Amino acid sequence: SLLVSLDVAQKKAYTAVALKLPTAQLKDLVKEDGEFFGLQNSSGGLVVFGGGYPIFENGKLLGAIGVSGGTSSEDTQIAEAGLSVLGEK
Repeated sequence: SLLVSLDVAQKKAYTAVALKLPTAQLKDLVKEDGEFFGLQNSSGGLVVFGGGYPIFENGKLLGAIGVSGGTSSEDTQIAEAGLSVLGEK
């Protein structure tokens, strides 16, 4: 994995907490015709590709998981495995 993956993983977790959404869901929202077009350029540190998930318990936001180092699909799969241990998905 690349050294930059450490920073990207943290930013994925931050993005998931800040927006209360999995980062993979932002891909279409930030496109030119999307509801959040350009968001990743206006708010420093947001990541809009897979691997970040908010963690909720009983509807309360507890934190997030951020995974980086592989492809977006691989990062998403690993993050979902981590969430499954917590009973989330």
